[in-house]
Formats: sequence, structure tokens, C-alpha cells
Amino acid sequence: HTVHAAKDAATKPLGNVGKAMGKLKGIGIAAFASIATAALAAAAAIVAFTADAIKGAIADERSTILTNAALKARGFALDELAPKIEEQIKAAQRFGIADDRVRAGLEVGSRFFKSQTKLLKANELAMTISAVTGQDLETVVSAIGKATNGSTRGLAAMIGPIEKGATLSELYAQGMGKFQGVAEELANSTS
Repeated sequence: HTVHAAKDAATKPLGNVGKAMGKLKGIGIAAFASIATAALAAAAAIVAFTADAIKGAIADERSTILTNAALKARGFALDELAPKIEEQIKAAQRFGIADDRVRAGLEVGSRFFKSQTKLLKANELAMTISAVTGQDLETVVSAIGKATNGSTRGLAAMIGPIEKGATLSELYAQGMGKFQGVAEELANSTS
């Protein structure tokens, strides 16, 4: 994926190198100057892309370490949870939600949910709501956590009236019922 993106970043400037080479029949110093300029643009595109990819990898690693530390401190078994986090990250990509947002949602959710199953279920619901409403994942997860503790106003504003004492499963069913169809449409759209 990274290789393809780097190639894409350099395609236009490299195309300009090709055009300049084609002009060599007409010769002249101007043709060589345009080759040099186009080659420099291609190199710059690759360097910029690579620098961004490295910065992204560093931020991603930092996010993983911090999330894992928080989850471990709250008693979650990471050897069991880590592969499930990766599954959620892959699922979130369909909605355009970045890895670090998924991890942040899990970190916030771990403040409310002590069971791995409930934590993952709350984050899945939050990803679906977030994809449709545009609200950030952490805010939605927090609203879900608060709703399971009886403070439903924040989540009710997103999914509609909530019955008193609603369980996470009931909130999940209500939220998915309202947002899953639209979220799937978005996931399958060009955007």
C-alpha cells in the first residue's frame, strides 16, 4: 500500500520526465532543463511522501503503546484483545476512521466497560454512529458508557429516546438499527 501511494505521488512528475525526453528530437538546452526540473519534482514527491509515511508510523506506534498501557492497567489481557483490536481497525477503515481513533475509542471505553466483549461492542457501535454523524469516536464511546451508567442524554441526542436502565445490548440494537444501513452505504460509496 505504501509503495503504491509513493508511486502515485511520483507518477505525474515522472510523466513530465517522459514528455521532456520526447522533446529531445527537437533538442536544445530547454529540453534538458525540463527533464531536470521534472526529475527533481519526482524526487521531491517521493521524499515528501516517505517523510509523511515515517511520521505516520511513529505516531501509530506511539498510539499503540499508550493504548496498550492503558488497557493493561485496567486489567485487559492484551494477548487476547490485541488481535480483536486489529480486526476493529480493519473494519473502521471502511468507514474512513483511522487506527489511532479506534484505539482512542477503546481507551475511553475501557473507563466504562470491564468486559472485553462489552468494550469491543461499544466501540463497534461508536464507529457506526461516528461514521454517519461525523462526531469523533471518543465522544460517542463516552456517551455510550455514560448511558449504560444511567446518564442517557448525550447518547439519546444521537440515537433517540432511551429506555431507563437500558443495557449495552439494548443500546447497541437501537443504535445499529438507526445507523447501520447508512454507515454501510457510506462504507461502500466512493467517499
